Order: sequence, then structure tokens, then C-alpha cells
Amino acid sequence: MINNNQDQTEAPWCIFRSISSGYQMCIARTKTRGEIERHYKSLRQLMPNAQLTIVFTTEDLRREEQSDLTQYPNDRK
Repeated sequence: MINNNQDQTEAPWCIFRSISSGYQMCIARTKTRGEIERHYKSLRQLMPNAQLTIVFTTEDLRREEQSDLTQYPNDRK
């Protein structure tokens, strides 16, 4: 799995967790589909009621995320 210090462009596969109405958080990011599927399976066992989604991010999504961060810089945590 990719740590937070590595470039996200190297890891396009993500697992998003729905945290409230309309909000999602990327909780895992990996380089390969197989790796993300194994991680998803483990998370399903640990959090059976969580709403999880596997997503392949594209350059367009990363640009959109960056523009959101520049528009709302105080929302970063």
C-alpha cells in the first residue's frame, strides 16, 4: 500500500469509504488492481457494515481534487 509521502500519481487504485451523506474519504491507495482487491477484502472483514467503493482515479480526478484544495484550503485535515 502507498504511504502518504509517495506521489499519488503512482497509485491510481483507491478505496473510498462513505462517511456521511454525500461525503467520501479515500482510505487506501495502491498501484495495482489485485493489491486493492486484497485490501478491500480485508477491510470488508474488519468493517462489514461500511460502504466501500473501489475506484481507478484518472488524471482529471486528481486535477479536480487539487483545485478543490486550492479553493477550500482550510478544509484540509
